[in-house]
Amino acid sequence: AQASEVKKFDALAAQWWDPHGPMRPLHAMNPARTTWVAERIAKHASRTGTGLEGLSVLDVGCGAGLASEAFARFGASVTGMDAAPEALAAARDHADSAGLPIRSLPGGPEDLPAGERFDAVVSLEVIEHVALEDRPAFARALARAVKPGGMVFLSTLNRTTKSFLTAKLGAEYILRLLPVGVLNLGEVTLSA
Repeated sequence: AQASEVKKFDALAAQWWDPHGPMRPLHAMNPARTTWVAERIAKHASRTGTGLEGLSVLDVGCGAGLASEAFARFGASVTGMDAAPEALAAARDHADSAGLPIRSLPGGPEDLPAGERFDAVVSLEVIEHVALEDRPAFARALARAVKPGGMVFLSTLNRTTKSFLTAKLGAEYILRLLPVGVLNLGEVTLSA
C-alpha cells in the first residue's frame, strides 16, 4: 500500500473497534460479507453452513481485524496482514482480549514466507489503496498465497460516477459515515 494510505489507516487505529465511530460502515457490513465468504469457503470444502474448522484463512489488509475475528469465530485458523503497523497492533490487541488465536503479520502478501499457503485468501476493500502500477503484482501475490484449489476473495467499490457520488461524496462528505479521504477510488470511469 502507498505510504499515504498506510498513514491514513494508522491514524484511525484507536477508533477502529468503536461500532459508532469512523469505521461504523465496516461494522455494519462485516457480518453479512464475512458470513457470505465463510459460506462459500465451507461449501468449497464440502461442508455446510459457515464452519471453517481445520481451514486456514489469510486476511490481507486486515486493518484492525474485523473480518479476521469473524473468520476466527467461524473456526478458521486466521492470519491477518496489514501494512499499517498501528492498525495491526490494534488487531492484535483486540484479538488477544477476545481470546482469539489470530496470527498477525506486517506487510502484504508479497511478504509471506516462501511457500506458505492458505485454503482461502481474503482482501476486502484493499486493492483500491494499492498504487495502480502495483496492482497486478499484488493480485499475483494473493494468488501465490492460496493453496492449489483454494479460493481468493476480493472486494472493492465500483469505480463509476454513481459509486463516486454515493460512496465518496455521500459517505465521506454529506453523511459523514466515514472519515474524509478513507475511500480511495482513484480515477473514476465516467459511466453509470
